[in-house]
Amino acid sequence: MKKALIIIDYINEIVNPAGKTPACAAMFAANNSVEKINAVTKTARANGWLVIWVKVAFSADYCEIHPNSKLFANAKKYGAYLRDTWATALVDGLEYQNSDIIVYKNRVSAFFATNLDLLLSANNVEKVYIAGVSTEMAIQTTVRDAHDLDYKVNIIGDLCASGSPEWHNSSLEMLGRIAEIVNSADIVHG
Repeated sequence: MKKALIIIDYINEIVNPAGKTPACAAMFAANNSVEKINAVTKTARANGWLVIWVKVAFSADYCEIHPNSKLFANAKKYGAYLRDTWATALVDGLEYQNSDIIVYKNRVSAFFATNLDLLLSANNVEKVYIAGVSTEMAIQTTVRDAHDLDYKVNIIGDLCASGSPEWHNSSLEMLGRIAEIVNSADIVHG
């Protein structure tokens, strides 16, 4: 069964304390996420998995943001999530490689209006491992979409982060009904 690792929103704007929306930065750091994700990506590549980094990002005129979006409505006002800037660069220390794939998204789900499903199906991927931020937003939405697209879904729980430990834990508990919750060590040492 072909596998893919999907890493969502490990960008400066969200997980670097200097970002404009760093609510997940503390949990991301406390989890030693950079070290752990580098170990997981190394294992994934060695086993022939697709490694896909997903970034929320908008063009300079923010034309992708609908005025009804409660979540992204202030992005333009604050100059947040601007594509191809420090804000949407992967956080320092992550070991991105040229063989990895980057998918840009303009909504919460990594699947909505992106080519993620096309990339997975074109590469015969049936099983996905999802990590990223925030657990209660992008992870929940993407996992639910992956499930409904008939992928076998695994969430790397210790590589997800939130601004609220309660939201993180309850999100993983809810998602456990449609996905397997695994630990990064299970992948690296399993």
